Amino acid sequence: MTSSPTTPPSTDTIRASSTFPPQDIHLIHTHASYSVQPIPELISNKDGNWTLTLNVPIPQDKVYPTLTSISYTVKYSTANDHWASVVQSNILLETDDSEAISEGVSTNLNTNGSYRGGVTVVPQTREGADTMCLSSVLAIKKNDLLGQWNHFVDRQQIILDVRIVQSSRLYLQFHVSEYPTSVIQRSLSVDVSATWLDDQEAGRLLRELHEYEMQADNAEARAAAEERAREVAETQQATDERAEKEAKERQRAAERQSALDARARNEAEAEADKASSEKRAAEATAEAKKRAREEAERGFHTEKEDVTDANVQAKIKSTLSRLAQDRNCSAGYVWFPEAHGFRCGGGSHFISWEELNAA
Repeated sequence: MTSSPTTPPSTDTIRASSTFPPQDIHLIHTHASYSVQPIPELISNKDGNWTLTLNVPIPQDKVYPTLTSISYTVKYSTANDHWASVVQSNILLETDDSEAISEGVSTNLNTNGSYRGGVTVVPQTREGADTMCLSSVLAIKKNDLLGQWNHFVDRQQIILDVRIVQSSRLYLQFHVSEYPTSVIQRSLSVDVSATWLDDQEAGRLLRELHEYEMQADNAEARAAAEERAREVAETQQATDERAEKEAKERQRAAERQSALDARARNEAEAEADKASSEKRAAEATAEAKKRAREEAERGFHTEKEDVTDANVQAKIKSTLSRLAQDRNCSAGYVWFPEAHGFRCGGGSHFISWEELNAA
């Protein structure tokens, strides 16, 4: 089937149909999820570093779809594990020029900090010509050793403005660095949804331009097509620049809020750690005092049970005969040694080592 060249739309028609924001737009939603208990790849694996990668579909039949938001919920639960875990959720956008990331759970991760191998104890991100990190959330998952289930939930809604102009891939990665035991149990559920803007007006303009270029077979038609393409490109560039400026402003606001949230979180954790340390120190001091008091009481009774040698008792009596009358124990109690001398069993009379040795 063939068709004759057609006359391109007038400049007034192009300007009237390329207003911003577009009037003819539609929202598209894509979804990905993962839910399993226990995690098969980790049943017999003792490596504490592992990553789940989910591919979030990008609409393939649209002209330059724009990613406007991503919402996700990560629920990770463990039992019978040690200490706290480091977890991180990343949203990655990669072009077809880069190697695709394997989906599912991966273990035995390297430590070079790239997205290819996964995550170290403190996950790193890498941005470049082929990879862009759209969002990264780092958190600490607390655990205990009581055999109870410990739950971690990361729920985010991220506002974006990313136009896909070449074949790309969108991923959600969930990194975990933990201290597993031989009886650890794990449960993981991830649900992610992406919202896309389908600019049908832009698509119509591009299709119309393409059809005209295919039909034009003379210099005049080609010149008209080039002029129209230039106008479309200028309109698109202005739209992109405006969208980029707005996206940067939103990003800066989000970064400022994230910094404030992080500082508040750190201050709260520092206060909690300080209070916990003071409580442990107070408990340790009280326990030490209690043990010292009990040991002193046991020692005092032991010393009372070991009655002083008869010769020492005789020497004490001899010494007392040379001292004032009130120094002697009229009740006749046995004398017991102390740190600085002897005291009668009644506790009222005392003789020092210096007085005893002066005899």
